[in-house]
Amino acid sequence: MVMARRRSKKGSGLTENQLLHLLTGDCFDSMEGRDLGFPFRSDDHRRQLWRENRHRLIDKDVGDDDGLVKREPGTRPAAWWSYDAPEPRRIIKNAEYWQLPQGEEEGWRRYGGMHPIMHPVDGWSAAGSPLQEYESEADYLRRLDLFLPGEERAIRQAGKKDN
Repeated sequence: MVMARRRSKKGSGLTENQLLHLLTGDCFDSMEGRDLGFPFRSDDHRRQLWRENRHRLIDKDVGDDDGLVKREPGTRPAAWWSYDAPEPRRIIKNAEYWQLPQGEEEGWRRYGGMHPIMHPVDGWSAAGSPLQEYESEADYLRRLDLFLPGEERAIRQAGKKDN
């Protein structure tokens, strides 16, 4: 008998695993029920739950009274990258050594805006196997003017605290 994870506390209708998966792309027990689609029935089901909960997940209103999940300003949940991001993040260093595999044009939607598997081009190993580096999530959001109200100010304030 498979036990379902309990529903989250804030009345979203999401299980803990669904909430975690929408936020991070992973969950506590991805083999629960041995269903490869777990914790969603299908991608359409995941998309539907994202759409229903999108606003509060982006606005960081998730978790329990102890602040189970606190997302940093200048970042977005995994499901945002899957369904809402308008384009992949830019490679800002060593892009010339990498190429996108045929058929993986939308693969970035599963990996925080970054292409998951990029095959090296000729000369890659001779150049010392340079890895690609991507723009940060905050730089991406700034470049595409996608910050939420007050988000850029919160980033600046967090930077001052770190100094």
